[in-house]
Amino acid sequence: LHLSLRRQRQMCIRDRLVASYAIPFAPFSVTSSFFSPILASNYDYNTIVIGLCYLPLGAGFALGSILSGRLIDSEYQRAKRKHGLRLNLYKARLKLGPIFNVIFCCGVMAFAWCLDKRVHIAAPLAIVFFTMTASMMYFTAMYVIAC
Repeated sequence: LHLSLRRQRQMCIRDRLVASYAIPFAPFSVTSSFFSPILASNYDYNTIVIGLCYLPLGAGFALGSILSGRLIDSEYQRAKRKHGLRLNLYKARLKLGPIFNVIFCCGVMAFAWCLDKRVHIAAPLAIVFFTMTASMMYFTAMYVIAC
């Protein structure tokens, strides 16, 4: 019975993690898939220029993966020093996740506003860089604990 309850708790935690990973993935998918047609219609860019506009998105992902690993590891080490054997692995690894998620959500809204108002292309490209950095940091925080 004890093993069964423990297994059910682990499954519940895993289900919550999957949901917390899937919900932010929707605006990420929409942002990256609708970026190309919006650039073509709002800014009259050709395919090559649109392709170049995806570079900040990729650079943000690369930076986010590097930064998130280091930040999550340092937070884990800090929590390990503070709590010792009573360390809650989930809390230690997921502590920074909500911060990354808030930055990501605010970035998606700012990105959409910039594209809607047709501001100079530098603004949405800078925003998409930081938004995708936060996105990758959030996804990494969630994925580290789900595996």
